Order: sequence, then C-alpha cells, then structure tokens
Amino acid sequence: MTIIVSNGANSPSDNRAQLAGVTYSAFRHTYDTRPLIFQTSWDGFVGHLANCFQTRRPACEGEKRAFTPLVSPALFRAGGKRCDANVAAWGGWLAVDIDDHLTWTDTVQIASALGGDWCAYTTTRSTPGHNKQRLFVRADRQIEADEIHQVWAGMYELFGHTIDPQCKDLSRMYYVPANWQPHPENPCPHVAFDAAFTDAGVSVDKIKAEAREVIPPPTRASVSAAQRSPAPCHAPVNLQTLDSLPNLWNFKYVLPCDIARYLDTPRGGHHRALWAFMVSVAERAILSGYPITPTELHATAFDLDGISPIKTNPARWRKINDEAQRAIDHVRAQIGRDIP
Repeated sequence: MTIIVSNGANSPSDNRAQLAGVTYSAFRHTYDTRPLIFQTSWDGFVGHLANCFQTRRPACEGEKRAFTPLVSPALFRAGGKRCDANVAAWGGWLAVDIDDHLTWTDTVQIASALGGDWCAYTTTRSTPGHNKQRLFVRADRQIEADEIHQVWAGMYELFGHTIDPQCKDLSRMYYVPANWQPHPENPCPHVAFDAAFTDAGVSVDKIKAEAREVIPPPTRASVSAAQRSPAPCHAPVNLQTLDSLPNLWNFKYVLPCDIARYLDTPRGGHHRALWAFMVSVAERAILSGYPITPTELHATAFDLDGISPIKTNPARWRKINDEAQRAIDHVRAQIGRDIP
C-alpha cells in the first residue's frame, strides 16, 4: 500500500494570503438528499478532505455507501433536494473521476499542468494495477448551471477522453477520501492523497474553450397528424416489477440513478429528460465498446416511460425512435471517435 500525503514543498505557507473561498455541499451518506452547505478557503476544504483521509475504513462497497460522507460542488436552490433540476451553480471548483486510464503519476502531472489548485486521491476500488482516482480542481470563479456541461466537456478534452463520463451530472456527489484498509472486496487497496496550493484557480473560460461543439438536444418540432404513427403503450408497471423489464433493468448501461432522475422529472420536462437518458445510456455503451443500436436505445426509453406516472403521448414514439439514432450520433460526435 502506497500512501502519498502533501509535504512541505506542496503545502500552503502560513504567511500566504487567505485563498478566495469555495463552497461545497456535504452529505452524511449515499442516501442523504438534503445537504449542508459550507463556504471556506481552498486550504480549509483540502484540510477537511485530509482529515477524512486519516480515517481507516475497510475497502468495501457497504462501508462506503452506508458510512462514508460525500461532497459535491453543486449548490442547490433553497429548499431543494439533490437533483440536477435544483442545481444553481458549482461553488468555485469541479470534480472528475479517472478510472484505469491514467496512473497516479499521470493524473498528478496533468493536474499540475492546469495551473491552479487541485486535490487528488484514490477511491475504494483502486489497486496497484487498476487505478481509480478522483480529482478536484479549483476554478477561478463560480460555474453557473448552464455552463457545467461545457466545462465538463472541456475537461474531457484536456484529459484526453480519460475521465469517467458518469461524473458529468450536475448534482453528482463524491465520496470523501479515506485510508482504505484491505478487505475481501479489495485485498490490496492503493491509497494515495495529494494536493497543490498555487493560490490560483483554473480559468473556467479556458476550460470551456477546449470543449468540442455541443450538439443541442432536439426541439419540439411540430409533426402533422398524417406523419404520426401511434405505438402501443406499456401498461403501468410497479417499481417492484422492474426485474421483468429486460431492456431497462437488466441492461448494464442503464444505472439506477438514470431511472430515479427520470421519475423525479416534473411535468413538462419529460421530452428533454428522455433525450438526456438516451444520451447517457448511449455514451456508457459506446465508451465501453458496445455497439448499441437505435432499437435497443429506443427499447430502454420505452420501458422507462412505462414505469413513469407521466406517460409520453403514443404519437411521439416514432419520432423518439429517430431521436435514439440522433442520441447515438450525438455521443459519437462528442467523443470524437469513429466507432462502427
């Protein structure tokens, strides 16, 4: 087990001016939906994470999910629960997960080249042969909600398409570091923590400039009655019967958070939410090398609609079938790969 902790050459000076503040949301555990909001200096934020790093925890999913606190750059509107629709901004920092593609040394070098403050650490499942790393980067200003996807896309390019696409959710939260101890689920955890204090934040505008052109989601173009081809609807499905939906629940590129996010969508937002769902599923599949088809993507969306209390108009399903192909094309364009 390798433990790397910031040393004097990489730590803030006691005489240095106080850093501009960052704001973060704190959660007690995975199932906590109402965060506490903290505003502090970058030094104070990293100090909090460093204290968490001293806690010895077994490297297993149960310990992580039930007892490990989480943080998020997302700032939520007053009184709102944790969901993308309630995110007002990111509080002066951003986070990415880097799984398997980069070594610890690679991650530290790229983070240092960004030219601002950062903090990195390994996660529960990290081993010497399979790196699972998390990186927090201080920004030079608050990141507004409508900028977040472009900022994430810029980071995706800066890191050579190595960051986990699942971490681009606006409301995503991240487990704090810990001194992970051997456990049958991970007998040899790789444990590392480091941070840089440069008294500067990475330029949000420069990160955004690195992003590829963002293809917008489809608009609600009018379709004449003659063009519409009604499709059969699912009967209402109880959540307890999800295992009977092979296209949705048993398709490994659909995550429980995808389903929960769609079910939480307010009335009037389901068209855009269904598009976002198809893009997320297509992205995971394509990045994993799976040649997902429009038919498969349409089927998962159809099943998702079937368990929602608010149903999509049957006349729209022919158009949504075309949007499944658009979602796949959108992902391929975003990641810049020529995938057959």
